[in-house]
Amino acid sequence: MTEKQKKPHEKIAKQNMEKNLEEMEAYKQRKEEESANPKKEEDEIMKIHKQEALELLKNKEKTKENRQKKKKIADPNKPKKPASSFLIACFKKQA
Repeated sequence: MTEKQKKPHEKIAKQNMEKNLEEMEAYKQRKEEESANPKKEEDEIMKIHKQEALELLKNKEKTKENRQKKKKIADPNKPKKPASSFLIACFKKQA
């Protein structure tokens, strides 16, 4: 091709190149913004999960305290096992 034939094509190629560069810059900015947003969202979600976990732990500690308070004081003289039928029979013979 001669220089005269190449000129219109080079002009179109130059315009396309400028347009592509502008689009590429816009694309890069959009990608940077998108990559920053999920990190923020993940941080917010982690904060929420931590708060929920702390609340659950507090509730669990409260229930443990309530259980400990409700326990009755055991009689130290109370037998460990119920009387067996052998012992009952022995006491009946003596009486």
